[in-house]
Amino acid sequence: MDLVVGAQDIDHFDEIFNRAFGHDDAPGGKQFTPIAPRAKESPVASFVTIMRGCDNYCSYCIVPYVRGPEKSRPAGEIIGEIKAGIALGMQEVMLLGQNVNSYRGQTEEGRELSFPELLEEINKIDGLHRIRFMTSHPKDLSPELINSYGRLEKLCEHLHLPLQSGSDKILKAMNRKYTVDDYLRLIDAIRARVPGISITTDILAGFPGETEDDFKMTLELIERCAFNSVFAFKYSAREGTASFAFPETVPEEEIERRHLQISEITDRISTAKHTALLGSTQNVLVERAEGNMCTGRTRANLKVFFEVPQGMQVNNRLVDVKITKTKINTLTGLLQ
Repeated sequence: MDLVVGAQDIDHFDEIFNRAFGHDDAPGGKQFTPIAPRAKESPVASFVTIMRGCDNYCSYCIVPYVRGPEKSRPAGEIIGEIKAGIALGMQEVMLLGQNVNSYRGQTEEGRELSFPELLEEINKIDGLHRIRFMTSHPKDLSPELINSYGRLEKLCEHLHLPLQSGSDKILKAMNRKYTVDDYLRLIDAIRARVPGISITTDILAGFPGETEDDFKMTLELIERCAFNSVFAFKYSAREGTASFAFPETVPEEEIERRHLQISEITDRISTAKHTALLGSTQNVLVERAEGNMCTGRTRANLKVFFEVPQGMQVNNRLVDVKITKTKINTLTGLLQ
């Protein structure tokens, strides 16, 4: 017998499975039980989902329709999963959600926690060295969350804040619920709080109705914000979304040209930012060691390659590396 379970019910798979098959009829005569956390290929850095679903209904996105409304996991459950990961060697956690900023989870005492409050609780966990999260929706990026940077010592100096477009007209058509000025105020506020923070973003090229002027506004905003990295995507219509019915489509070849231009500008900015790190010493969490070559990430989420002496064990450790060479997406250095 086959069983199909939707994304909205993944947390209740064991209950659905056991109701469908029953104890005696279950394959192998056993009931399904959730799988406990287990060691992964690189357990030093792991993902933990804190919420599922989305309430935003951006006009290009199918997520709210297939995953349902936002549902936050209980805080104790999240903290328990992180502690279980630490027991397996995890030192860095990436908190995941379609919009982590709107997290509202319950404590065991029934008190509701905001996302900044959840970060504060996770920051107290012994054995954890770094906290990251994504993705943040600009409309919900609160002053409290911005003030968490610099105050919570384990919270890494990196923020992924999707922009999507530099045109207010297109942002409105996308149903993003913020303006360009709103976004710029957030960028200025977070950089005032943490001057050296790494900020990355998403840009969607060729959204229906995007004129050449709209696109130029996006390029200007990329320059203004000087993102450390941009994930540029080419718009493609998705049946079931609001924008699927939008009539003013952009030709495929024009979408391709705009996507390429975004990449060229962002590569130039990223290269300049990485070049500025030459000679600096970065604290790196080593995620992989193969022979003498090691790979890890800085607190700003930059990948670093470096060599170690024969036989030296640094895997899953925090080490200092002096940057000697840079590329668009990676750094190379010397172990200090």
